[in-house]
Amino acid sequence: MNQQAMAGIADQGAEFDISALLLEQGKKLLEDRATPQRLRNLLEKPGSFNSALWAEVVELGWPAAAIAENLGGLGLGLRVLCDLAGLAGRYTVSLPIIASAVVAGALANCDKARGELVAAGSTIAALDLCNVGYANDAALQLSGDVVSGTSRGCAFSAVADMLLAVAQAGGELHLVAIDLSHSGVERHIIPSIDNARASARLRFDAVPVLVVGGGAEIEEARLTAALATAFEQLGGAQRCLELACDFARERKAFGQPIGAFQAVKHKLADFYTAIELARGCAFAALEALQAGNAATKQVAAARIAATEAYEFAARETIQVFGALGITWEAPAHHHYRRSRSLALELGASLYWRDLLVDSLAVDLGSS
Repeated sequence: MNQQAMAGIADQGAEFDISALLLEQGKKLLEDRATPQRLRNLLEKPGSFNSALWAEVVELGWPAAAIAENLGGLGLGLRVLCDLAGLAGRYTVSLPIIASAVVAGALANCDKARGELVAAGSTIAALDLCNVGYANDAALQLSGDVVSGTSRGCAFSAVADMLLAVAQAGGELHLVAIDLSHSGVERHIIPSIDNARASARLRFDAVPVLVVGGGAEIEEARLTAALATAFEQLGGAQRCLELACDFARERKAFGQPIGAFQAVKHKLADFYTAIELARGCAFAALEALQAGNAATKQVAAARIAATEAYEFAARETIQVFGALGITWEAPAHHHYRRSRSLALELGASLYWRDLLVDSLAVDLGSS
């Protein structure tokens, strides 16, 4: 069922949960399409992107799910975006649905036409929101309405039509939308541990940009993307737990399942604990963002907890599988690659730890 059909159901007033329908159909699609062989094929070549799967999720309305109706979206909200990101994380598929929602939201008040193209999925979006160092210097320099500099490698930039990035001008940071079809843009594909993320380094030489906001808009975009990514990490971590538990029940050593041994049981219990702690942080951050409250602390905590949970679960799942875990035949290494990739996107844990500490310090100082 495509986006138009879903909108038709809503218009008819049918007693139907469109969000649940979207997730159900998405799960069926990914179960069929995200086969181990297809995932392995994407890992072979740097800059890979599953364009066929992207076309199918566009038909289902994924890019439009969280985007406001006045921009051509379904208006289902941030919760649905997080649920879809979790589903993508579970099946280790790389789809720019988070970037679509963030970019369309940023364009809402300044370029509605472009926002509608993003919502329709015809414009692929990418995000580079953490190219700012601790000295608050951005890698991209804005002069008037053109930008120059080199953007670090970011997911989907190898195939994106538009990039939402941070640029600096006169000591101030600005959120800018960049049309990547301009002749002044150079792409350099980056081999990485997870080639399915379609990463590339972008070089800009006096490329025209659309300034869509300042510090407040940067913060909003970054927090939204980070929270949705935390849910993607949670989806992957939960799948690692299921894979490890299933294997521990089936694999036998010394005449009994390995899950009967304390070393394995305790490891799986640690999986569960880390995931549930991260889930609690993620939902607390989601509630704060949905309520329109200041959510920097909550999102930072969610990002840190989800990163640690997924990396731990992915790493230790390989240990549960033993030698099989590092082979192409097992799905464990897919999750390990993805956990490492997501841990570095939108800022590593150190960045979010510093942000959390600074936010707590401000609160203590004002109390």
